[in-house]
Amino acid sequence: MKKLLFVLAAMMWMPVTAISSPSTGKAEINIKLHVDCSSNYKNNWDKSKERRTPAWIPVKASYDADNLYFYAHTLMNDVIIQVKDESDNIVYEITTTLLPDNLIKLPVCLDEGTYILEIENGSITYCGDFEI
Repeated sequence: MKKLLFVLAAMMWMPVTAISSPSTGKAEINIKLHVDCSSNYKNNWDKSKERRTPAWIPVKASYDADNLYFYAHTLMNDVIIQVKDESDNIVYEITTTLLPDNLIKLPVCLDEGTYILEIENGSITYCGDFEI
């Protein structure tokens, strides 16, 4: 029982997990979102850095080789979604509405590299990094 609890606790700290997307069959990787989206976050690519993660974030994000996926738990109007490269250049941007309990698939064509995803919802911005 203690071993099981340890494994479950360790999994909570993993930044990404792979799942199989039912729609595409490709490996889909979750993006761990944080609230700390300061310039320090954007300029610090050290993944070992502690980042503030609230207990509940109203949107989940994931990706595979060709798409970004978003699943909102609540209605989120006029959400600005940006993908930035390591040089902080915006390589993808869209403004959209995320409906509750709806999976949104956005096709993106990104080269191999490390990217920052920012989801701006009013005065709150969620961000996370991912690699292709």
